[in-house]
Amino acid sequence: MKKYRPLAEDIIAHVGGKENITGLTHCITRLRFELKDQSKADDEYLKDRDGVVTIVKNPSQYMVVIGEHVGSVYEEVVDILGGGINDKENNEKVPLSKQILPFIMGTLAPIIFLLSASGIIKGILSILVMAGALNAESGIYTLGYAIGDGIFYFLPVLLGINVAKYIKMDILMGALIGAILCYPTINGVDLNFMGKVVNLTYTNSMLPVLVTVLFAGFVEKYVKKIIPEMIASFIVPMIVLIISVPAGFLILGQAANFVGDLVANGMNFVYGLSPILGATILGGLWQVLVMFGIHMAVVSVPIMKLAQGVPSEMMGALFGPSFAVMGITLGVYLKTKNQKMKEITMPAFISTIFGITEPSMYGLIIPRPTLFKLTIIAAAVSGLVGGIFRNTTYAMSGLGIFAAIGMISPEGGGLIGIAAQMIIPIIVGAILSFISYSDKNDPVVLKQKEKKETTEVSPVENLSDVEIKITSPVKGKVEDIKNSTDEVFSSEVLGKGVVIYPTEGKVFAPTDGVIKNIFDTKHAISFLSNDGAEILMHIGIDTVKLNGEGFKAYVKNGDAVKKGDLLIDFDIDLIKEKGFSPESLIVITNHDSYDEFNIVENKNVDINDEIISVKRGE
Repeated sequence: MKKYRPLAEDIIAHVGGKENITGLTHCITRLRFELKDQSKADDEYLKDRDGVVTIVKNPSQYMVVIGEHVGSVYEEVVDILGGGINDKENNEKVPLSKQILPFIMGTLAPIIFLLSASGIIKGILSILVMAGALNAESGIYTLGYAIGDGIFYFLPVLLGINVAKYIKMDILMGALIGAILCYPTINGVDLNFMGKVVNLTYTNSMLPVLVTVLFAGFVEKYVKKIIPEMIASFIVPMIVLIISVPAGFLILGQAANFVGDLVANGMNFVYGLSPILGATILGGLWQVLVMFGIHMAVVSVPIMKLAQGVPSEMMGALFGPSFAVMGITLGVYLKTKNQKMKEITMPAFISTIFGITEPSMYGLIIPRPTLFKLTIIAAAVSGLVGGIFRNTTYAMSGLGIFAAIGMISPEGGGLIGIAAQMIIPIIVGAILSFISYSDKNDPVVLKQKEKKETTEVSPVENLSDVEIKITSPVKGKVEDIKNSTDEVFSSEVLGKGVVIYPTEGKVFAPTDGVIKNIFDTKHAISFLSNDGAEILMHIGIDTVKLNGEGFKAYVKNGDAVKKGDLLIDFDIDLIKEKGFSPESLIVITNHDSYDEFNIVENKNVDINDEIISVKRGE
């Protein structure tokens, strides 16, 4: 069990459970769920949950913003779901308009990092050649260029895999179709088809393989229905290739490129009417588009053109907004006297250097309307500067400061404009936020202060000299939680407590209190005692994978219980048969609120035997 397992379990439980999830992808900072019913998700709980920055919704996706650890959390979520997402047929008709954005994100987003990494390599090679440190005719340069350009040349192969995976088709078939479209002898040469000569090139392309694999998926589903299962394993792929590849190469690919060129030309026409105005508007609105998760739909065509080696002024205009966010964050950091705010703003500031703006946007800016408005202004200034200098992106090379590498022209120009588009938004944003921000008017700081004042006069806090005793909810042998086989619990990152090796499959209330949350899988309960102790009871290791098998709950969320009330039955033998450990963890998650923390260990305990005592200082 990994560090982010509990967080992943909690997220699944509060987006409506496994059965409510129909799809899942992730980008740089957020999990992107496709849910059957978004109303089943607990927005407020997830927003307040440690490890979650915030949630964002649009009609097609439910996004849980995690931050830089999103990849690790995603792996845990997928592991818990057991690959079950997107496996069930959904009989509900989904409007085409709601399918486009998830399709773009599901096929393009997984390779954005690879495109950026390759762009950085090509940019470094260009810099070395310009500086005279590397000969463009050398073998080192040739090999390095192949490393940097390989993904662009064979882009249809990777996209073919992603599309096939998205539509639940054999990913090797998707890769093969992409490879065929890249085959050297049919690209860039005159081919005679029944008297008509065509000359097409699909290397470095995006749209042709997307539509071809989609068409192949449709053909495959139909062919599988009519081909006997005995010979389907090789006949079906043969028929799919014979039908889909010629159609894709001769018809669908050309049509897709025509549509892509039409959209790109339209965008360039509007942008060309006033590059300065266009860049200013686009820069100012960029963080709004990111906030709603629709930014990829806007830049998918420019990214496609970049992959084909076509420079983009539009992408150049989008170089600056992250630096505007950086400036806003810096100004607040310099102005605030609140330690909690400094703890929020400094890591967020560092993230913006590398183009990761979500920690700043969701943790700092969006909850404060004034800062959000100032961010739009500073981002618009960044676009204005980019438009004035006609900054252009020549290759995908990453986010933040790394994007600058891809903006250096092959002739080596544009450095002044790039520097200006970085520095000016930082200065403008920092000045605006420094002048306008005040801890006295900050809603989050005021909320913390109000919470503190409320807590100080609460009955629980007044019991500063009262010892709270927590009894064993499970019968068995108790040991220090550091002895648990689960590294997350044993490291005490979730709190201090004990591990109990149960001899009886029953869980009872350890004290009087309220059930805050009982997981759908019944393997864990979050409990708040009347004395203020926050208690997590986790039954077994990795037992979430049992999906509730062997567990029976007698309480529900919000129930008030008395010490000794039966909460859950669990089947110890079944847990062992399934290969899991039945060891049960009792954790005080708010242990930091207590000055004294004592446990009983290396002892066999019965229900109502004391196992933990905590006490607040005088």
